[in-house]
Formats: sequence, structure tokens, C-alpha cells
Amino acid sequence: MQTKNLLVHAVMALLYAMLWYTLAALAGERIHDPLFHAALLLALSLLFTFSYTPLFVAVHTSVRSLFGGLPVTTSAGIAQMIDTLHEQTSREPLVELVEKSLLVLLGQRSARLLLTSAAGELAGAAPSDLAALWQDVRRTRTPVQKGGNTGIPVPGEGGLLGMLVLQGTVEDVELRGLLQFLARQIGIALERIEAQEQRRRRDEAAHDEKIQALATLSANIAHEMRTPLAGVRASIGGVQACLGDLLDAHAVAAQLQPERFAPLRPDRLESLQSTATRITDLVDQANNVIDLLLVNLHNDKLDRRSFTLCSMRACVEEALERYPFRRNERARVEATLDTDFNFLGIHSMMVYVLFNLLRNALYSLEAAGRGSISIRLETGGEENRLVFTDTGLGIAPEVLPHIFDGFFTTRADGTGAGLAFCVRTLASFEARIDATSVQAEYACFTLHFPA
Repeated sequence: MQTKNLLVHAVMALLYAMLWYTLAALAGERIHDPLFHAALLLALSLLFTFSYTPLFVAVHTSVRSLFGGLPVTTSAGIAQMIDTLHEQTSREPLVELVEKSLLVLLGQRSARLLLTSAAGELAGAAPSDLAALWQDVRRTRTPVQKGGNTGIPVPGEGGLLGMLVLQGTVEDVELRGLLQFLARQIGIALERIEAQEQRRRRDEAAHDEKIQALATLSANIAHEMRTPLAGVRASIGGVQACLGDLLDAHAVAAQLQPERFAPLRPDRLESLQSTATRITDLVDQANNVIDLLLVNLHNDKLDRRSFTLCSMRACVEEALERYPFRRNERARVEATLDTDFNFLGIHSMMVYVLFNLLRNALYSLEAAGRGSISIRLETGGEENRLVFTDTGLGIAPEVLPHIFDGFFTTRADGTGAGLAFCVRTLASFEARIDATSVQAEYACFTLHFPA
């Protein structure tokens, strides 16, 4: 290495000397003029200052290439590959990146990255001629040249994670050291990917456990709810059977004793006559919602044969009519329903989606102590939209990407199931929901439906 550097400096000195004598020859007799001579020396000094580094790199590269050394482009390429390594999120793309990059950077030399299995052996069907190489690499944990191949260990904290296999021998000391550094970086990247995979598996297991617990709890709650609903339906059936006779008897009594039995106003009479039917419909709808929520909670696909063509305007109107608003809350909701569009889905499920949006928005308004809610329908050539906006607390930027994740909530009394339910329900309707927000100003949820 020192001999090569001396040769590089000798070549550079020769080049600068040739430049000096060339300029002196061109100057002729003026070279003896002290002022011209000083100016020429100054120009050469500046030229030397600004040209030394790039000239040294160029000469160094040429000399090293002449003696079979490592080109600068190879070092730069491996450095760039290491940067890209740490951007990978799975093993297969990482292996492909390393193998393809080394093939290009090392010329026509074959390059492979073989990784180990959980048992510590090379994963997959490794060629038999590499088995002996792997045994030597695993034993020595250093680069091994055997059978016309060079094996470079890929270290990890718990042992070897694999080896780089290059066809032929690696004689260049600098290249061997660079490849060992690359192998260490590969090990770091692989362990990071494995840690991410383990964290993802733990998160999925925890999520599945929560889903199972919630499904079991919901099934028990649903069972407890169906019993009183069945009682209500049976009782209202008995009331409905007798209601006609009771109303007739009241009419007769009002005629005989008007001072005791006041006649019923027509609007109240009409309301009484339709009460039983309304209660029966509400009980049936409650049972349907329970069934649909349980199906959705188990991540079962909704039966598309049960889908009907639904009016979005009708869904919004029913949601606003049936939602249990507290005092003065309904006045804070403005619905612009000048237009309408249809979608293929389940009317009651869409109403429940709107219930979730209303509940979250009203909580935001209450927490902010101000604001209003607007709902508007938009139609377009490729899609139709329901735009739901509230001017309450808004959503923090770090929270916004996670609001549709299952069980994610920022409320002490929240479950994190509401918006996740909306996502799954809309997906079954081949629709989607997204959100934008400016904290302390507004939150806007847009529901996109195919036109």
C-alpha cells in the first residue's frame, strides 16, 4: 500500500514538473523577467492548491486499477448499498439487493447471500460444495477461501446469521475488509428486520386477543340484550291486540262521560295507533344491528346477497332522527341534503356508522366548549362523497395516522372500536373513509362511495 502511494506521488510530481517546463518553454525569454517569473509561480501555486485533491484521486484510482486494486467506484457503490440496506423492511428484498449490487460492483464475479434458519443451518437448498465452506466459516467466524469460493461470515448478536459467498478468491486486503464491514452491516439490518417482525407478531397477537375477548363479551351482552328485547316485542304484541278495543271503549266513555274522559286529539290518536308498530320495528332493527355488529366484530364478510340499494340522504335523516341527542346538541348539527346518491349496502349499518361519527364529533365539541357539525352530500362522475366536519378540538398530527387502528383511542372511556368498525363496514360496501384535521380548528371525515 505504501509503495503504491509513493508511486502516486511520483507520478503527480512528474506531471507538475512537466507542466512547469511546458509553461517555461512557452514563456521563452520572459521567464527571466522577475515579475513574470513571480506571477507564473503564483499561478502554479494556486493551480497546485485547487488541483491536488482531484488529481490525486484520479492518479490513485489509475494506479490502483493498474495494480489490481480496489476502484473508488466500488467503495462508493458499497457505501451506497449499505445506506439502502438499512431502509429494507423484509429479508427477501435485502438479499436481492445485496446479490445484485455485488454482481455489478465486483464485475462478473458470482455473489450470493445465504441466511441461516432457526436451527442455525443455511436456509433453503444450499449447494453441497458450500456446506463445507459454511462449516469452516461457522467454526472460524472469519473469511474462508475453499473450493474456489470465498465465504464471509454475517455476524449477529446471537451467532452467525449467514454468509456472503463470492466466486473465486479475494486477494485485495482492502476489498476483503470492506466486504467484512458490509457483512456486519447486513447483520445489523437483519436483526432490525427480525425485531420489527417480532414486534409486529406481538402486536397482531395482542390485537387478536383483544378481538377475541371483545367478541366473547359482545356475544354475552348481545344475549342479555335479546332477552328484554324479546319481552318488549311480546308485550307490545299483546298491547297491539287490545289497543283497538281500548280506543273504541275510550271513545264510548268520552261520549257517555265527557267530563271524566276527554276526547283524544286526532294527532294523539294517530300516534297511539302507530306506536305498537313503531316499537316492533325498532326492536327488529335493534336485533338486526346486534347481528350485524357481531358479524363485523368477528371480521366475517357481510353477505352481499343481503345488500340493497340505499339512499344516503335517507340514512342521514334517520341517523339524525334516531340519535339520542342531549339538550341543545341537535341544534349544533347542520345537514345539507340538497342532493342524494345511492350505494349498495345495508341501511341500518350505515346509520350506525353515522352514529359513531356523531358521537365522536359531539365529544370533541363538548371538550372544546364550542363548535358545530356539518354533514353534506356530494356527487361526482367517479365517486360520491359524504363529508362530515366538526369544528371542535381537531386531531393532533401524531394521532391522525392511527385513528382508524383497532383499539386505538385517546379517550379515557373509549374503546377504539368505533372508527375501526366504520372502516370495516365501509370496506364491505366497497367504500372507504379518510380524515384530515387541523388541531384546535376542525376534523373532517370523508366517506367515498363508487358512483
